[in-house]
Amino acid sequence: MEDNLRSTPELHKQLVNTLALKGGTDVQECVWRIMHGLFTNSLARKVNMRGVNGKIGFLRLQIRDVVIAAVRRNRLTSEATEKEINATIKRWIYLAPDRDGGRKERMKNKVREDSTTG
Repeated sequence: MEDNLRSTPELHKQLVNTLALKGGTDVQECVWRIMHGLFTNSLARKVNMRGVNGKIGFLRLQIRDVVIAAVRRNRLTSEATEKEINATIKRWIYLAPDRDGGRKERMKNKVREDSTTG
């Protein structure tokens, strides 16, 4: 997809228009709806903002520009700053391990560890 976004400006535009329709009443809701539409949770676990620890760096991806443009396309979030959008994306990515039962599983493992060491 990244290569297609680089080579096809029309795809970039179509993706921005489609993702902007996800809506949202504030920057957080808008970004979260867009990111949920773009990434499966298992893929989101393999991404971080800077690409450290063997993960994909979101800041270097073309899709980042698409997300920013789509957020700004929403009239309620049209004045959102890049910093604000990036911070919200970062938080969404950071919370990926907690989604789809990940938090519950981690808590179960913690209880199991505590009971075996205690």
